[in-house]
Amino acid sequence: MDESRLPLELCEFILDASGCEFYVRLRYDTLRACALTCKGWHPRSRYNLLHRVSFRRPQQIARFLSTITSNPALADLVHELHVTPADAHRHGFFPIANPQLVTKLRNMRHLALRQFNWDTFPPIYYVFVGKFNLVSNLQISNIMFHSPRDLVHLVRYLPKLNELSCGVLQFQVSYTPEDCENLCAIRESSACNDLYALTLWNLTDFPPIIRAFGTNVVDMNLQELDTSWPWEDTCASVTRYRYLRSISLSLTVNGSPDARSPTPTAAIEKKREPLVLLKGHFRSLLRSIRSDYMHTISIQLSPSMERSAGGTWHITYHGTRALALDLICGQEVRDALNSGPLVNLALLYVHVQENSLTHDAEWWCKTLRERLGPVPREIRAHVDYYAPDIPRGIYSYEQLWVT
Repeated sequence: MDESRLPLELCEFILDASGCEFYVRLRYDTLRACALTCKGWHPRSRYNLLHRVSFRRPQQIARFLSTITSNPALADLVHELHVTPADAHRHGFFPIANPQLVTKLRNMRHLALRQFNWDTFPPIYYVFVGKFNLVSNLQISNIMFHSPRDLVHLVRYLPKLNELSCGVLQFQVSYTPEDCENLCAIRESSACNDLYALTLWNLTDFPPIIRAFGTNVVDMNLQELDTSWPWEDTCASVTRYRYLRSISLSLTVNGSPDARSPTPTAAIEKKREPLVLLKGHFRSLLRSIRSDYMHTISIQLSPSMERSAGGTWHITYHGTRALALDLICGQEVRDALNSGPLVNLALLYVHVQENSLTHDAEWWCKTLRERLGPVPREIRAHVDYYAPDIPRGIYSYEQLWVT
C-alpha cells in the first residue's frame, strides 16, 4: 500500500461506496476481493463487509455465530442485520432472535425483516426480538402476521426505536375497529416514545392501528397513497403529532375500473377522476395537522399504467393538469395553508412527470406560486420529462395527461 498512487483516504472512500452496493452478492464479492488485495485495504474492507449482515437461510446464522465466536471482535462491526428468507412465506422456524446472536451483536442498530410468515414463530416471539434493545431503525415489509397485535407488539418491544418503515403487510386474522381501538389504547409508559420517523407504504386494507405507534413523530413519509389507503386512521394519527415537522406524500393515481364492472354508472364516473378523490383525502390530511413546527410538505404525484389492446403500457394521470393543480393548490388547500399551524410553512416541494417541455419546473413553480400566494415561503418543483414521441419499449407517455 505504500507504493499506491492514491491516498489511503480516497481508497477508503471507494471501499465505502462498494459497501453501499444494493445487491448483496455483488457487494460481498467486491469487498472480499478488496480485503485480499493488500494489508492497507483489509481493515476498511472488513468493516464494510460486516457493517451490514444478511441472512437468507437459518443455517447461515449458525455459521455466522461460529465465525464471531472464534473472533469476537468481528461482532462489534455489525451495525445492520437484514433477514429475508429465501423461501418467502414458506420457510420454517428462522431463529432471528437467537440468544447468542442477541448477546454478541452489541452494536447493532438497524434491523430489517422481509418475506416472513410470522406464524412460524412462537406466539410471543416479539418479546425475544425486543432483546435487540439498542435497535433504533426497524424495517418490515412483505410479512404475513397472524394479527395486527403481532405487528404492534413487535414495534413496542423495541425500547430505543427511532425510525420505523413498514409496508406490504398482511394479517391472517382481521380485527374489528373496536379491537383496533382497544389495541391502540393499551400503551406501555415508554412504548414508542422515541419514535420520530415513520415511513409507511402500500397499506391496502390496513387496519386502523397507526395510532399505536406513538405521538412523537416528527418526520412522516407516506408512499403509494391511493384511494384504498387508511386515510381516516392516518388523519387521526397526524392530529396527535404535536411536533410534526415534515410530511412527504407519494400520491398514486389509480386507473378507472374495468368497463365490465357491475359498479353503478355514477360511481364509475366518479372513479374515473382519481385526482378528484385524492384531492379530498389530501385536504383532510392538511386539516388534521396540529403541529406548530411544520416546515415542509413534499408531494410526489405518481401516474399509473394502463395496458392497451396492442400490449403497450400507457403511463397516465387519468386527468388534466388543471385537476392536478386543483389537488395541490385548490381553494381548500389555500384555506388550510392560510389558517392554523400551516401559516408558517416554509417549503412546498412538488415532484411530477411531464411529457411537455412547456410545462417544466419553472412553469410549475410559477403556477403554484400564483395560486397559493405567500404561503409557503418557498416552492420547489422537480419535473421528470419523458418525450411523448420517443419509444420506450412497451411504455408510452403520449397519454400522460388528458387533453
